[in-house]
Amino acid sequence: MKLGFEKQVGWVDFLGSITGKTSSLTGAILTTHRYKPYGARLSGPFFGSGFFWTGNTGSRSTGRPFAEQYNRARHYSTLLSQWTTRDALWPMELAYGYVWGNPTTWTDPKGSSTIIIGGVANAARIAALAAILGISIPLLLLILAAGGSIEARRMVCRQLAREKDHICGNKGIRGDVKGECDGDDPCMTLFYKMDAWKRCAAIRQLVTLACYDAFDPVHLKKVLEAMDHEKRCQAIAFLKGCFDPDPCRVPDPQDIPVIPAPIPAAGTIDPTTGYYH
Repeated sequence: MKLGFEKQVGWVDFLGSITGKTSSLTGAILTTHRYKPYGARLSGPFFGSGFFWTGNTGSRSTGRPFAEQYNRARHYSTLLSQWTTRDALWPMELAYGYVWGNPTTWTDPKGSSTIIIGGVANAARIAALAAILGISIPLLLLILAAGGSIEARRMVCRQLAREKDHICGNKGIRGDVKGECDGDDPCMTLFYKMDAWKRCAAIRQLVTLACYDAFDPVHLKKVLEAMDHEKRCQAIAFLKGCFDPDPCRVPDPQDIPVIPAPIPAAGTIDPTTGYYH
């Protein structure tokens, strides 16, 4: 490294927001940043592009009014506290609302996949994820207490890692996830795959919340991939009419279970017909 070459080192909070920058040479504080819940800046540079609110997730500030944030799939307005374009999965998702009104505990780095994210275990969020996974009460209590005991936390994280491998699959372990959803899949298969990907995203979020003190971009990427698969399943099921509540709708022939009639054993009398077989 060249002498005198200075780098700016960013501070990151549990949502992935850049809260300040220091000099790599002197350690002096160069800038500090504070934000309102929906991303508007309270301190620091108020204008300009770069990585600021949820910036460590890849979300980039544009410096443009009413489209201040670019989150890959869509632009977001910190002034209006909503997206500038409609969600592709509307009406299953909110058309323009951001993270269902939970900007201090949830984030949406891609403009299409709301996730719960954080550092030290939070009881309410962990309990919600555990309910999706059907995790037992003793294990849940250990997770909630994990922040106060290093050994308990390690034990919980090892157990969660095994659960993650069996749900998502890993290193030769065939998990519950059975691949991407396809347009040829019948509705029951789509619902099964959708649920499997949902559970995979939930266990990955639970690992991030219970086992990591700081924002972890590696786990975030895995969570987003699982949620993208779940969204794809939802979109295909929606287009195929799998969510149609109309009882008069003609069902998909592939979804009608075929129940074969019982075949009498050879050498017996069929009681319904009286014929000898």
